[in-house]
Amino acid sequence: MRRHFLGAAGALGLGLLLAGPAQAQELNLGGSYSITGKDKTGRFRGTATLTQEAGGRVAGDLRLDYLRWSWSSFSYAPSGRRGTARIEAELRGQTLRGRRYTTTGLTNVLTGLDNAESFAITYGVALNDAPSEHGSRVKSVGGRFDDGRGQESLTGHRPSAPTPPPPPPAGNDRIELPARLLAVPGAPEEGRQTFTVRVDGSAASLSVAGPGRLLRNGAAVSGALQLQPGAHTLQVEGTGDGRVTVTLRRGSAEAARATSESAVERLYAILWGYQGTEIDYLEGDVAKTLRNVLPHLPGYALVEDGPSFDQRKIDEGLKDPTNPRRVLNDWCVSRDELFRYLRRGTLRGIAWGSHGFMEPFPGCPDEELDMFESRVWTAPNSGPRTTEKKTFVREWREAMAASVRTHGPLDFALMHSCCTGAIGSYRDEVWNYTDATTKSRARTVLGDPLPRWDRLRYTSFDALQPQVRYLKTYVGPSYYGYGDVNWASIRNSLEPAR
Repeated sequence: MRRHFLGAAGALGLGLLLAGPAQAQELNLGGSYSITGKDKTGRFRGTATLTQEAGGRVAGDLRLDYLRWSWSSFSYAPSGRRGTARIEAELRGQTLRGRRYTTTGLTNVLTGLDNAESFAITYGVALNDAPSEHGSRVKSVGGRFDDGRGQESLTGHRPSAPTPPPPPPAGNDRIELPARLLAVPGAPEEGRQTFTVRVDGSAASLSVAGPGRLLRNGAAVSGALQLQPGAHTLQVEGTGDGRVTVTLRRGSAEAARATSESAVERLYAILWGYQGTEIDYLEGDVAKTLRNVLPHLPGYALVEDGPSFDQRKIDEGLKDPTNPRRVLNDWCVSRDELFRYLRRGTLRGIAWGSHGFMEPFPGCPDEELDMFESRVWTAPNSGPRTTEKKTFVREWREAMAASVRTHGPLDFALMHSCCTGAIGSYRDEVWNYTDATTKSRARTVLGDPLPRWDRLRYTSFDALQPQVRYLKTYVGPSYYGYGDVNWASIRNSLEPAR
């Protein structure tokens, strides 16, 4: 049940030089970044896109969202003010020297950079010991400007194109491995891909190194796999973040080699269950949720079915390993789909919207018939206008545990359904929506008339708190229109680079 809504720190990490030789041609800063920093206007965060020419010339645009202190959330939150800047510099070794231009304002649009405020910069490039999940060794790019009054750090480098793997040894043996692998710890088969191996001349052994595993006919391969001459179709799965190397050997001699980048999926899920006659609100509620979440997840790809409710679009999007960072927006979620998403073990945050209420868990022991548990409705594949099945707190908590094991507590969980926090103002209707079989059992065990609301026990979605850093549930009603959501708290919980 839901109702209509009736009304309208600290020092920044800088890119410091690392010990050891590094030449400009070994680094390519081209790609996208997340950015944090401050200038004379204030603190900011945002995104940056850099390009790099062969000679080491680097240029890029920065899009900034300024922040202000929020006493309600006790953290920095977007102020609504935005800015832009541009960097033009030369990369030499692990040092980026040039100028940073403030490009916000009509004057800069009309006259270009000549009259724009600018500052000399000398930024350091910090490197990781090993490539990231995106094939980049760049840890951060950053430093100070404006005589030390400003500073910024660019992190989370996603190269413009994946680094090509080294060429295989000469010969007719071949391994045709996908360029990217997707690791889905709770459901490894969701990231499984086929590949081919051609063995030429005489038998050889195939092995894998790094965060990946080989399968043959769906069965995991233990140790080296002996292959006879000919073409072989096998499967491969990612098991973590990093580079996977598959090697074909005859004895100690390498006959062929192929590499792939494996990455663990990071999934933010926005899910919509049974809407009923309030389905007219769905399009607006979807748009408001995406508007408040998606821009704050730079580098994440949107996967959705849209108002067609075509599940094939989502299945195809989740199978694509190109970008392991996704925002899933499913306009019509069935029970099977819900738990398939939860059990992937890759959730970073979740927003749920549907009708909801509380009742004893179906089939519970007699001693639990006075225990009312929050539950929410899923919808059939035909659309969210009608109900499908009820899903209860205990089921969510069990399924979400897989994601906590993978990524730690979720950034947020928004359970936007009635009674996800407590029965509230629906107390006098507490037995009205209980399953008929359960209610009949309750009359036999608890007596008729049934106990009043204040003689019952309750379990709500607040039980998810250990699994989530920011949790929002609703006491009594939640409102279509989503005017009862504190979007700033959700945005402040996001850690997309984690």
